Amino acid sequence: MRTTIIRTLIIISLAILFSNASLSEVSVEVDSDGNYLKTIYVEKQTGKTLKIWTKFGNKPTIYTLNENGDLNGDLRPAIKENVAEGSFPYVLWPRFDGNDYEIVFSKWMTNRWADIAPVEDVDNSFDDLSPSLDFDNEGRPYIAWWRDENDVGRVYVSVFLKTRWMDAFPISDEDVDSWDPQVRCTGYGEMEVTYSTQSGQQTKIVILNFPDTITDDIDPFGTSLINVENGESNSTDLSI
Repeated sequence: MRTTIIRTLIIISLAILFSNASLSEVSVEVDSDGNYLKTIYVEKQTGKTLKIWTKFGNKPTIYTLNENGDLNGDLRPAIKENVAEGSFPYVLWPRFDGNDYEIVFSKWMTNRWADIAPVEDVDNSFDDLSPSLDFDNEGRPYIAWWRDENDVGRVYVSVFLKTRWMDAFPISDEDVDSWDPQVRCTGYGEMEVTYSTQSGQQTKIVILNFPDTITDDIDPFGTSLINVENGESNSTDLSI
């Protein structure tokens, strides 16, 4: 049986604080005028206990995200700066809701963290894990994660529309145990997702046939909206 893999996050193009490895925190630091300086991500392993979210200081120029997350058992985040939005960070992570893990997100908004909100409007009964994040040239976030559906993993993707996330769309085969996706935006409405299976890594190219204007009523299950193809094969239309 597959061993669940929670991805060790490598933060690209972030200024990360590792000056005290005994501490843990996910925060933003600003200067004395309130201008964004950097994102801080430090974690601590004490025996079997992993601390990621616990606030460790009261410096007035540091703003902590989800400081009670360790008490809730929240897992490692995906963090990436959005160059199109002043290099402010987006953060996604699996949050325990009392029954299972759901993917939630927040982002820095000039002077505060946005309210933590779920990616999916409707809860499900499975664990959603290991989110991955990238942006297109306009700064629109594209994400991938995997869902443990009765011990069989399935990879899903979504894109932020106007005010909400697109409904989760599965891209891995239903009967192929798939996990630990990495997403890379390759153009407007296009992403490359690589994930693990029992037989090795697979790559899917996802093409969302977006209109010129993105609205919240876009339905990923609509006709000809999404094409998914293997990295080495021809395109296969998965739309309904």
